[in-house]
Amino acid sequence: MPYDVPPTPLAFDALDRWYSQDPRRCQFDLNKYSKTLRQLHVLLTGPFGKKGGDHIRNILKQAKSCLRCSKCRQDEFVRGSCVLSLLDEVDARWEDLCHASHFALERALCSHLSPPPEEPDELLISRLRFLQGYHSKKSSQGAHAGHTIDRLVHELQSGAISTKDPSMVLNVVFFHGEHRSLNNRTAVSLVRYGEGVQPSIDHPPVCFVRTWPLVRQLRLDDGSCQEARKDCYP
Repeated sequence: MPYDVPPTPLAFDALDRWYSQDPRRCQFDLNKYSKTLRQLHVLLTGPFGKKGGDHIRNILKQAKSCLRCSKCRQDEFVRGSCVLSLLDEVDARWEDLCHASHFALERALCSHLSPPPEEPDELLISRLRFLQGYHSKKSSQGAHAGHTIDRLVHELQSGAISTKDPSMVLNVVFFHGEHRSLNNRTAVSLVRYGEGVQPSIDHPPVCFVRTWPLVRQLRLDDGSCQEARKDCYP
């Protein structure tokens, strides 16, 4: 069954249930959304800009309608770039080319479509989730290539390596309200380390993350290509 078309027209709650049955349906919409935003950004910042008229406005309307899952739409509001709300405002003020929302949308699109900042965000380890339901026992690449998860946990526990170390920074996607790691073995090591830390209300164990969009063939800023289209486990 194709991921883009529900079997029949569905009511709001039923549509959400249909999406929840297979996260790949959401990812199909997210891919379409990302491609449409890129197209819109090119058109808005091109030589004709908003003077392109009906064609550009049609692309804007397409972007507004890409995300049909309510959880995916909520994710976009939470991420902070405000693209969805600005799409609505610019559409409503399309003829007012000098309105601040037009310029705000261009800035928001640039931010949304750019790699995340190099400085990672802090995240409670207890809030970390996995994108895949499986992992190998050894790291196959990166600074910890060939190391077992047990060894990495031991190094974290002994203080030989810190969760702030660049090699421990996780690439994650934000999907349905959760940060889900693309670095499964590193994430497993952090979770096991966090489970062994004496709990503290004032200083709960944290990790550090860079948040990327959930799209197929995600290209990271080191040039590698990450296939982020797996299980999206809850």
